[in-house]
Amino acid sequence: MIALGLALLLIASGATVFAVMASATTSTTIALTALGVEVSLSPLALFVAGALSVTLLALGFALISRGTRRKARRRKELRQLRRENATATTGKGTADPAHEGTEPPPEL
Repeated sequence: MIALGLALLLIASGATVFAVMASATTSTTIALTALGVEVSLSPLALFVAGALSVTLLALGFALISRGTRRKARRRKELRQLRRENATATTGKGTADPAHEGTEPPPEL
């Protein structure tokens, strides 16, 4: 997996260098029109805008993923604490599933 990841990084960096070098030498502009707005950009500026938008998209996905993992971990911990609290207040068994079905220690 690491080798595949490194290979993909090398391919992506090579493609990026090629795109930047090829578009830096041209003086033509590309006209884009959307929602009544027209923008004229050089190929290099268009490439940089695309790269920036992909980076922001990846950052957004990473933040969403991290937030959902954190929330799931908190919910799991809260469920476990509630289970432990319920077994401690009733005095029946332990919260550990390995000791399930065993008698609790006698109270002194």
